[in-house]
Amino acid sequence: MVQVNFWFIPRSRSTALLRCLANIPGSKVLFEKFIWGYVAEKAPGLLAMLGIDPKSVPTNEELLQQLQKDPSPIKIIKEVTKAVKPEVIPKLVTQDSVNIFLVRHPALITTSPLPGTDQTYYENNMNNSPEGYDVRAIYEHMLETINYAEKTCITSPLVISSETLSTKEGSIAVVKKICSLIEVEFSQDLLSWESYDSFDPKWEVPPLAKAVEDKFGHFTRANRSTGFGDMVERSFNLHQIRIEKPETAAEIDRCIPPYEEIVKLAEKF
Repeated sequence: MVQVNFWFIPRSRSTALLRCLANIPGSKVLFEKFIWGYVAEKAPGLLAMLGIDPKSVPTNEELLQQLQKDPSPIKIIKEVTKAVKPEVIPKLVTQDSVNIFLVRHPALITTSPLPGTDQTYYENNMNNSPEGYDVRAIYEHMLETINYAEKTCITSPLVISSETLSTKEGSIAVVKKICSLIEVEFSQDLLSWESYDSFDPKWEVPPLAKAVEDKFGHFTRANRSTGFGDMVERSFNLHQIRIEKPETAAEIDRCIPPYEEIVKLAEKF
C-alpha cells in the first residue's frame, strides 16, 4: 500500500495533475477533506453561505481514521498543509509516505481569475472568508512540512513548480517522476482522461469542494480537461498590481520570501 500526500498551493494546477494520477491502476483520490474541516473552524460563515452545516464536518482525527481504514493500494491525499492540525501532520507524513509539493508564484495565485465569478481568487476568498484566509501562512506551513518530510521520510520530498506543468512536455516529465517514486510503471494511458462537468465520480470529494465548484468554478477547467497541453503562463506586473489592487499587492509581498525558499527546492525537469 502506498500513501501519496499531495500538498499544494491553491491555483497551482494541482487538480489537473491529479486527473492524470487518478488513472494509475489501484489509485484513489481523497480530495481536500482536511480543508473542509479547516474552513468549518476558521470561516464557518462561508459554510453557512454554501448551505453546509459546520457541525456535520469530521474532525482531523476522524478524517485520519477514515484515511487509515481505506484499503486502496495507492491513496492520493490532496491537501493544503495549513489545513491539517500540527499534531496530525506526523501521522500523515510518515516514514513510508511519498510527499509531493506543488508551488506557484503568489502573484499568479492571488490574481488568478475564477470562471464562475468576476473576482480574482484572492478577492473571492477575502470577500467570503477573510477570517480564515492568510496566503503567507499557506507558504510558511508548506515550507515547514517540506523540511519535516526531508527529515522523516525514506523518499525525499518532490517539490514541483507549477511553471513546469504549463507545458505538455514538463507535465509528462513530472508524471514519469512521480511514477518512479511510487514504483508504478508509466503508461501513455495515464495522459488522457474523461471530461466531467463536476469532479471525477471515482474521487472522494467533500461537500465543501463540490459547493465551491458549483458556486465559484474553482475546479472547472481541470474537471473539463481531457489531457495535458501547452499553455502560456500569465505574465504579471507587480507595479501595476500595486496601483490597481494595493491589498493584493501587499499580500503578494508578504508571500514572496517563503515562496522563494520553497521554489529553490523545486526539481529541475
